[in-house]
Amino acid sequence: MQFAAGHKVEGLRRATVAVLPALLLLSSAVWTGTLQAPLQPWMVLAGHGVLALFVALMAGSCRQASAALGWTWVPVVLLTAWLVAGVLMSPVPRAGWLALALWPMFLLLPSAVANCWRRVWQRRLGLQAVAVVLVVVSSIGLWHWSLGHSERAALPLGHHNLLALWLVTLAPLLSRLTSSRKVSTLMLVGLAIVVSGWTLAAGRSLSAAVGLMSSLPVAAIFAWRQVSSWPDLRRRRRRQLVVGALILGMLLSATLIHHQGDRLARLATGDDSSWAARSAYWQAAWQGGVERPWGWGAGSTAWTLSRFMPVRPGVLPAGAVVADVHSLPLGVLYELGWPGLLLVTWLLASQWGQLSHRRRSGKHRRWLAAICFWIFAVTSLAGAPFTVLALPTALAVAVGWGLRPTEPGQGNWKRAWPVGIFIVFILPLDLAAIHYSRAIDGETFDDQRRALVKATDLDPRFPLYRAQLAILDGYRQDTAASPSPQVPGTDFGAYLEAAEQAHAVAPLWLLAGAKGQVAGVAWDQRALVQACDLDPLSAMAPFLLAAGEPPQERTAQWGARALAAEPRLLAATAWRLRPAEFAAAVALLVQHPSLDAGWRQRLEESHRRIVQGYDTPPTEVLQLSLGMDGKASDSLSLYAFRRPPWPTDLVVVDVDAAPLQWLDLASLSQLRSTDPHLFEQQCLLGPTR
Repeated sequence: MQFAAGHKVEGLRRATVAVLPALLLLSSAVWTGTLQAPLQPWMVLAGHGVLALFVALMAGSCRQASAALGWTWVPVVLLTAWLVAGVLMSPVPRAGWLALALWPMFLLLPSAVANCWRRVWQRRLGLQAVAVVLVVVSSIGLWHWSLGHSERAALPLGHHNLLALWLVTLAPLLSRLTSSRKVSTLMLVGLAIVVSGWTLAAGRSLSAAVGLMSSLPVAAIFAWRQVSSWPDLRRRRRRQLVVGALILGMLLSATLIHHQGDRLARLATGDDSSWAARSAYWQAAWQGGVERPWGWGAGSTAWTLSRFMPVRPGVLPAGAVVADVHSLPLGVLYELGWPGLLLVTWLLASQWGQLSHRRRSGKHRRWLAAICFWIFAVTSLAGAPFTVLALPTALAVAVGWGLRPTEPGQGNWKRAWPVGIFIVFILPLDLAAIHYSRAIDGETFDDQRRALVKATDLDPRFPLYRAQLAILDGYRQDTAASPSPQVPGTDFGAYLEAAEQAHAVAPLWLLAGAKGQVAGVAWDQRALVQACDLDPLSAMAPFLLAAGEPPQERTAQWGARALAAEPRLLAATAWRLRPAEFAAAVALLVQHPSLDAGWRQRLEESHRRIVQGYDTPPTEVLQLSLGMDGKASDSLSLYAFRRPPWPTDLVVVDVDAAPLQWLDLASLSQLRSTDPHLFEQQCLLGPTR
């Protein structure tokens, strides 16, 4: 009896281990590793902790994991050393801290997954659990889409391309279960394939469709190898099954592309806005890679890419947050440089060779993992941001399916190093994010400031914390009835320090320039010009230069640049104090030969009408503001800093309400017909070709 009870306990333990990869997939895709995961910092902390614990318990030693993955130590060591060197040389070293800490864990994650599936029945049970996870995740996306909350199926990962990439990476694994004789298993596989396919169709991801289509020749090669090894009597029937499966896969991919008919037509005519924006991102990444061939450092894209973004009126909106290059190879080139790209290619090529090898042992699993690997690689050409941890987790599970398990460990304490990395390097960063979230939710100024100070102490080089602390102190100082020693004074230098730490994040430079201009510091003009260069289609930086700096030779140029980007600033009350500069700025635009004649005429008439009203004070004054984190769709905090949004006004301009009722001038920064050279020159009104 004791033997039977012990056998049942051991069987339950092994069954639990077998479903651990599926549970890791579920938690990362629904809670801890999504695009919106930073909205719940506790979930991010839990996700990092679970990942570290899973790798520590299941991966075995580094030598065993490397042998299972088929890697030599040379590319792994060289790439790790290059990652560390890149972060140390980066102008934004803080941006790469989390990537460095997570790198060794994801490196060993496929081996940890393989060790969960040591026996045939464990692999079968594990795949059944993965099928259930696919059904759950796909159902969430379909439900949200069917209710009309989004045009495409995007949840729970947060974007339709991310969800599609996650699905097409894992779905091919289910074909291994089609040989089962159990009706329940076949029904589960059928349900997972139908729901996943429906979700892919609802997501209308062109990159995922291309990834599926590109995998068909690879699958055909592997299938032909398999057919050639079957007995002659069964070859014809099984060949028919293989060909039928390939046809079905082709029909599925064709169906996905059929839903993209309008998109393909726009691509053919060059009128697709998404492609135009992506081409701008790719151009910026290439230019950054050329300027700095050794790379800008891991995690630096969101903080530095604005330096290289081309001016594309009508394509890239003012204030756009570009946190990803939308192409994995170009993203690696930008962050790790040419040496890093070569090392990553070497590592991936060795992994592909391991999975696609023809040796007999476990070749069916390895070939299936190779197909998943191929689909991920091709689809990621259009973007795979690894800041969304659900994506590398899905890839690790797919690759882990094709690896052989390593020998079980004997309780070696050295295997606990992932937990040590989590405690020493990751936990302080996650706790700082939790304190920052508490500051956002704080009910009183003291609660908010106390939480922000804790976040800054735990993560002193994170620019967003320092900027928000300065904003909070400045707001309290401005609203205080009288100076008090209990009310902290505004540290204007903190605004500049935060902007310099973030390097090329335009809103922080705009904030520093605006606050510095109020304080009369010496660096305010430099900060505003930097903000204008990083966000050339925005109007607020040149307007502050024109309306707030002492009159000088460039004042009219600044004013013209601001009015071209935001014509509503014609009604700004600040022009009443500078009528000559106002007239000069309008004259520059009216006399500009490349601008539309009708637009110039309406501008001149609007200026004349507004100036005529200067004899009387405005009857009503409104505020035109430029904020940060106002909308979740373009939140700077969420996408650039991976932190919860905290709505903040960066600049507030008083405008006369009366002219706003009849002003109908279009912003030149929003018209695709505008010559980009108009906004390209050092915050001045540039000449056009």
